[in-house]
Amino acid sequence: IIPFKIYERPKISWDQNIVKSEDGLKLITTVDGNCFIRNNRLQIEPVVTYQNVDYKTGNVEFVGSVLINQSVLDGFYIKSEGTIQIGQSVSKVRLESKGDVILKAGITGNGEGIIICEGDLYAKFIEGAKIVCHGNLFVEEAIMNSSIKVDKNIVVIGRRGEIIGGEVICGRSLRCKKFGNISSTKTKAVVGILPEKIELIEELRAKIESY
Repeated sequence: IIPFKIYERPKISWDQNIVKSEDGLKLITTVDGNCFIRNNRLQIEPVVTYQNVDYKTGNVEFVGSVLINQSVLDGFYIKSEGTIQIGQSVSKVRLESKGDVILKAGITGNGEGIIICEGDLYAKFIEGAKIVCHGNLFVEEAIMNSSIKVDKNIVVIGRRGEIIGGEVICGRSLRCKKFGNISSTKTKAVVGILPEKIELIEELRAKIESY
């Protein structure tokens, strides 16, 4: 006979956002989020956290907010119903958020990085990226050689605070310390009209020219 210990079955409790089904056989969450067990307690949080997004995690699609402590590998995307926050710089990635996007470093997109957000976008720098932001854009250092479409305001007032190369369209106001550079590529800005109206005008012009 092999000696063994008899352990009691652990008692699982759960958060107030989790309820039993009528037949008592299921637990049902009343809110969307990330469900997990900690200390024999079933919990649900509206945020999911990863160290990195890469081949280990795959692409991320989540109904709440997404927190990335480090970075996102090139070629991967994140889709979030809440806020996306990334600790290190990113490159050829696609970020889509129904809330805000917070880049503690920035994005060097090399022409392939894309960010689409319904809320505000915060970044230290933006280079070679395509940005579609329906809120406000706040950049600490610089916007370089990028396509920027913002419904509200663009603010670039850090130490450098410059916009060089590419095209910038914003529906309200544009604020920066330096705009354009005589030795760099052309820098274009359209201020005071929504980007979607610019696109509509260009579409109508193309139709007229085709007749």
